[in-house]
Amino acid sequence: MPQPRRASQKIIYSVITFLIVIIALELGLHAIDFAARRIKKNPDQAPFRGLYQGKPWAETLARESDKPHRDQVYHQHLTWISKPVQGQFVNIDPDMGRRTWNPPDLSSEPITVFVFGGSAAWGYGARDDHTIASRLSQLLNAPNPRFQVFNYGEPAYTFTQGVLYLITKLRQGLRPDYVIFYDGFNDVYGAYQSGRAGTLHNVAQIKEKLESKPREIYGQAVTEWLKENIYLYSKVVNKIYQHYYPEERYQEAGAKLSNQELQALAEQLVQYYARSLDLLEHLSRTYGFNYACFWQPALYTEARVLPQETRIDVRLGDKKFAKLYRYTNQYLARQHLPHFYNLSGVVGPRTQPYYIDLVHMTEAGYGQVAARMFEILKQDYSLGSDGAALNN
Repeated sequence: MPQPRRASQKIIYSVITFLIVIIALELGLHAIDFAARRIKKNPDQAPFRGLYQGKPWAETLARESDKPHRDQVYHQHLTWISKPVQGQFVNIDPDMGRRTWNPPDLSSEPITVFVFGGSAAWGYGARDDHTIASRLSQLLNAPNPRFQVFNYGEPAYTFTQGVLYLITKLRQGLRPDYVIFYDGFNDVYGAYQSGRAGTLHNVAQIKEKLESKPREIYGQAVTEWLKENIYLYSKVVNKIYQHYYPEERYQEAGAKLSNQELQALAEQLVQYYARSLDLLEHLSRTYGFNYACFWQPALYTEARVLPQETRIDVRLGDKKFAKLYRYTNQYLARQHLPHFYNLSGVVGPRTQPYYIDLVHMTEAGYGQVAARMFEILKQDYSLGSDGAALNN
């Protein structure tokens, strides 16, 4: 009789010892990481990769910028939308969008400009008064304060979602004079995630959660918790696994496609974009606004990448995603889409790093984008010039 008891005690002691060792290792790794950061600060772990080094507002901006990406709520037509936010540098109103600089002495009937897009249009990495929408407002109103710009950018939105967001505004009775879209990256990544053109950002994960059994959902939740909170799992086990199975590093459907399949997906993506653009054209005729669509720049399409930009995003090493993005750009170049402008090379001549990650930029980078937009709007739409007329 005593022998089974001794055996069970050994098992219990072994399990307890194993757990103590794991906890000690976990705490030790956290302590080493904490000490290493205190001794030698890694600029890549600073807010916005250290590109705002010396700016006292950078840490607050980083904290406030991340909140809208986490605090999104369900929307019956758009799938998700940001909650209202009040901060020092990031403010979101459910009706007005993200706070945008506009002149205080506007006329009672200003020319209204709506800006739609994803998180770059929303202004991730920039304070309220330094987003693309705010910079554009400053440029448009320089000669004469008569333009009111609204920033309706939403994190992770595709071009089609932006068009649907515009429809909800039109349904509310709002009538903009001009509508500007700044997007592209989320359209490509959504297609890369699912392997299908026109897919929303992260829709595969949403689909998986809806169709998974409760036990599978719990398993996914545990895995995500381990990635976020357990150092041994996220920094050690996961890296060892990726080292021996590098092909599993990227889990998107597009990562398993051949070059020919990626080219076909890029062509389908452009066709889907063109159909949404056709819908926008019909809306503009019915509701009497003019519009311009700007395809955003990304590191994948830059002729050169600055040394500090080479380590900013793990996705820079995703060769399949890079190919899909470039193939899409090539197909876009062959199209003659109305009111469409590709801004891929707008920050090419930069001498300082503008990219925070693959697509988001510093305030200086967004300023360059807004300046190019303004040049196009002034030349093709007579916006921002004295005596400008609405070209509907």
